[in-house]
Parts: sequence; structure tokens; C-alpha cells
Amino acid sequence: MEHLVIKPTLACTAKCPTCAYRRQLYRQVRNQKELSFEDWKRVLSEARDLGAWHLTISGGEPTLYKQLPDLIKIGRRYAWLVRLNSNGSIRDEVYAEELVRAGLDVVDISLYSPIPAVHDAMRGTEGLWQKATAAISLFGDCEKNILALTSLLKLFYAVKIIEISRNY
Repeated sequence: MEHLVIKPTLACTAKCPTCAYRRQLYRQVRNQKELSFEDWKRVLSEARDLGAWHLTISGGEPTLYKQLPDLIKIGRRYAWLVRLNSNGSIRDEVYAEELVRAGLDVVDISLYSPIPAVHDAMRGTEGLWQKATAAISLFGDCEKNILALTSLLKLFYAVKIIEISRNY
């Protein structure tokens, strides 16, 4: 095992229409006990013993998990690459800094559209575009993505050309 993906909570701040299965699963298990922090420590220890070196923390919305910084610290202690997948509803700059200090290496913030109303409709939650863009600015270092934008547009164009040519 090299890459471990965990979902310490299925709770979420969004109501994405495309996430019906996860929401249904959350409704089914929300009255059940989530894994305790001790259980997660054991899971991470076992993953380390199996050779894991990359940890992705996802969810639901992982920032709702109260002991998220502690999970990140364990990953850092194991010298893992620690990644967080979030919808961007991170509480504030102080919390973002706490996650980085805990050892977070990479943050993936989902942004579905540059148009706030489109993004919020896809997320089923008004105001989430504003939170996601604020979270992106909190974690900074967008220069790499900006520098890659031209390449990304070229790739999109190439894929569309290939797709169009197959249709004719």
C-alpha cells in the first residue's frame, strides 16, 4: 500500500445534487458512532506498517472533523505526504494556518465554476463559491496553477479537437 485515502467524517457543508449517494450514506450512519480518534490512529499506524507514504484526507467535508489537525500531525510524524480534499468551507485563516503548521502538504479545493451562481448551484449551497475562493487565497501559492493555465487551455482544446474529429 502506498496511498491511503480516509474519510474521517461524511458530514458536509454542501448539498451537491451529484452527491446523493454520499448524503444517503451519511443519513444512514450519522446516528452511528464515527471511528474514534484512537481508531484512526490505529488505522494510520497499520497503513504505515503496510508501506503507505501518502495520506489523503477527504470526506464529506474533512474540516468538520474536530481532530483533523491531529490526523495531519500523525501523517507528518510518519513522514508522509499529507493532502486534504475540501470544498473550501474552511473556517478561517487561523484554522488554515493550524492545518499547515500541523504538516499539511497539499490542499485541493474544489471550484466547479468561475461563476459564483453556477458553482453554488452545483454545490447546492449558496455562498460556497465565496468560501472556496477565500480558502484558495488562504493557502496561496496559486502561481503554479496560473503558470499552467495556458497548458491546461491547450490540453482542453486538443481534447475537444480529438472529440470533434471522432464525431465526423
